Amino acid sequence: MKLGKNKTGIMWIMMTVLLAIIGYDAWACADRENRDTVSHMVTESSKKYLLIPFIFGLLVGHFFWSQNSREEDKKC
Repeated sequence: MKLGKNKTGIMWIMMTVLLAIIGYDAWACADRENRDTVSHMVTESSKKYLLIPFIFGLLVGHFFWSQNSREEDKKC
């Protein structure tokens, strides 16, 4: 996978954010009193705000939908 120079910085930012979330989640899981993991917070917030699962679905759909259209364009 070859990334252009302008995409490399964004990739590093995304990787840093992902590692920070994983680090927080490991730390929260180790806290036996609160256990406020990312999945727990998202699940509890989704019960109150139904917009959260909609946004996650829209975001994930955007990532994978564009991948399929690119593959079809290459076949032509």
